[in-house]
Formats: sequence, structure tokens, C-alpha cells
Amino acid sequence: TNALVNYNKALKVTSSDIDLYYKRGLTHYQIGDYEAAIADYSQAIQMNIQDAKSYNKRGLALSQLGRLEEAINDYTQAIRINPNVAVAYKNRAEARSHIGDNQGAIEDYTQAIKINPHYADAYKNRGIARYLLGSQPGFPQAIKINPKDAIAYKKRGNARSDLGDFEGAIEDYTQAIQINPNYADAYYNRGNAHSDLGDFERAIEDYTQAIQINYNYADAYYNRGNVRLEIVDKQGAIEDFQKAADIYRKEGKLEALKDTREKILDLEIEESLDILKF
Repeated sequence: TNALVNYNKALKVTSSDIDLYYKRGLTHYQIGDYEAAIADYSQAIQMNIQDAKSYNKRGLALSQLGRLEEAINDYTQAIRINPNVAVAYKNRAEARSHIGDNQGAIEDYTQAIKINPHYADAYKNRGIARYLLGSQPGFPQAIKINPKDAIAYKKRGNARSDLGDFEGAIEDYTQAIQINPNYADAYYNRGNAHSDLGDFERAIEDYTQAIQINYNYADAYYNRGNVRLEIVDKQGAIEDFQKAADIYRKEGKLEALKDTREKILDLEIEESLDILKF
């Protein structure tokens, strides 16, 4: 390609330009010459051992050649240098999944989603890894549902949600609610799916409905608090977190209690700082 010719010429003139090796590596990769891509990324890494993106790209080229263990080492190196890049976790997860390490894959997909909550690919692949590991309640398409079974719809909704198919999940939860209008869990999960899609108003409605059915639904208070934070209703959020904390305390859920108390404290500190600004 023209790009290759240009990079070759440029490297003859300045053979110490890391960026040129990296870009030529990308070009080699795009035309399917993975060995040459690996050589270029290796050169870039030799010149700067902290070059996370070259490790990540070399990992991809190694993966294409089926050299998965080496690829995993490269992704791990990229993550060590920069632990906040979702794609490196996703790439390592895919390689781990290919060698049958589904548990490791799930952990990496989860980390990728933590860094980038809108990473649809990572949701979908995590669902597949869970399914392969046997901890997924059947793939959505595989669930043959008895039309009167609200629990089955909710389970399929959860599976769809795990796969990042939030619209499909909402349909299933709605179906479950039509069968059983007092199904607090279905409202709660539908609220989560609305929240994942950024539809905060509907999420709040669903959490509120879940709470009306089950007044002690701590997770529903907690998640409603999170959504209220998204719409900058700090006072409402604090009230919800306090209610959740009370219930967690009564139920002896100490981890959840600790987490919720920290949230309340952070918000109260923010509120007092806001007051000082005026």
C-alpha cells in the first residue's frame, strides 16, 4: 500500500521515530501481515518499554496467529502500564476465553465494563463466557417460555441484560409484570435496564414501584439513589441511601452497608462544600 511505502521511506530517514513503527505496524496488521506487524510493535516496545498501546496491538497480532499465551502476556503488560484502558481488558478476556479460561474472561469483561459502562461488546461476551461456564441461566434464545411463567420471563430478561440487550430485557420484564403485577424483582430489574439505557425517569418509576410492593427492598432504594444522583437530585439520593443503609443494617449485609455509608458521607461532604460556595 501507499502508506507502507511512505512509512518505509520515512523510517529510512528517521529510524528512531517510535510513532512510525507503531503506524507501520497498524498498516501491516490491516493487510493481514501479522508477522511484520509484530516486528514493528516489538521495535516500538524496544524503544519505549512503557508503550502500552504497542503491547496491546502486538497482543492482537499474536492472537491472530493463534499465539494466545503470548498475547495474554502482552495484554497483561499493557494493563500493568495503564490499568484504565477498557479495550486491553476486553482483548485479554477474548484470548482467555479462547484458551478455555472462562472465569478469567468474565473477570476481565467485568473490569472493562467498570471502566466503560457502555461497552456493549463486553456485556455480550461476558454473557457468553458465563453461559459457557454454566453460570448463565440459559441463553435467551434457548429459553422456551411457558407464557404464564413470570419467573421464566424475568430470568430471560436477566440473561438478555447480561448480554447488553437492555431493550430485549425490558420486554421480558414487562411481560413478567403483566403476568404478575406484584412482581417487585421484575420492576427492580426493569429499572436497572432503563438506567443502563440512560432512561432515568422510567428507572425511578420502576424502583418506586418495586419499593411500593416491597417496602424493605434495600437494593431498589440504593439504585434509585444512584439514578437520583445522575439527575442531580442530591437530597433525594441521600434519603434513598439512608433508607437502604437502614435495611442493610437490619439484614446484616455489612459490605453493602459500608459501601452505602461511604456514599452518604461523600454526598454530605459535597453538600456542605456546596453551601460554603455561596
